Amino acid sequence: PPLHVAGSAAGVLVVTRLALAWWQGQSGSLPIPGVVSWASIALIAGGIIWLARRTRRTLARDRASLDPQQAVTRLLLGKTSQIGGALLFGGYAALAWAAADALPAPLAVVRVVHAGLALLACVGWVLAGRALEAVCRLPDDPDEPGDETPNTPHGTPGS
Repeated sequence: PPLHVAGSAAGVLVVTRLALAWWQGQSGSLPIPGVVSWASIALIAGGIIWLARRTRRTLARDRASLDPQQAVTRLLLGKTSQIGGALLFGGYAALAWAAADALPAPLAVVRVVHAGLALLACVGWVLAGRALEAVCRLPDDPDEPGDETPNTPHGTPGS
């Protein structure tokens, strides 16, 4: 994955883990993630994948059938999906790490299992975002100005 996605996940992991350690030091208890925490992320990832497949089919049929503004919006949705998934990944990874210290206590097992499922859903969300971004990226136009060929200084033959 791109460095900014991995860096975002790592940054949130460290900050959240430190915050959870401080919270536990204040006699606070860790949050208990439930089914909604990972199921909602999985539904978002599924929606993004569906949109990526639909966009790919539309562009395969006729590139002009997708409005340029829609393509840009979908590209941005793909990028933000990667960042959103990475940020949540870092948070749930920190929660699983903090809860793992209390294993094999039953509540710690619940926390680790649900955080682990949320981690998988977050990975799916990041990958769905990458797929949508990749579908919306247009290939470089060889006729566009600024496209320089190695043999001529300005990209036009005989210049």
